[in-house]
Amino acid sequence: MIQEAGHEGPGCGTCQDFDLAEEEAESRGDPSGAVDWRVLRRRHQQAEHPGGEDG
Repeated sequence: MIQEAGHEGPGCGTCQDFDLAEEEAESRGDPSGAVDWRVLRRRHQQAEHPGGEDG
C-alpha cells in the first residue's frame, strides 16, 4: 500500500486498524472495499487529527 501524505500511522490505533482493513481488502481483490476503508480513515483523520495535511 502507498502511504498518503499526512497519514498519522504510528501512535493511533484507529488509523492502524483502518490501514490493516484496507490492506486486507486489497489482498482479497476488493478495490471498492479498500477505497471504503481509505475514506473512513480520512474522515477519522480530519476529525481526530486536525491540522494534518489531510485535515
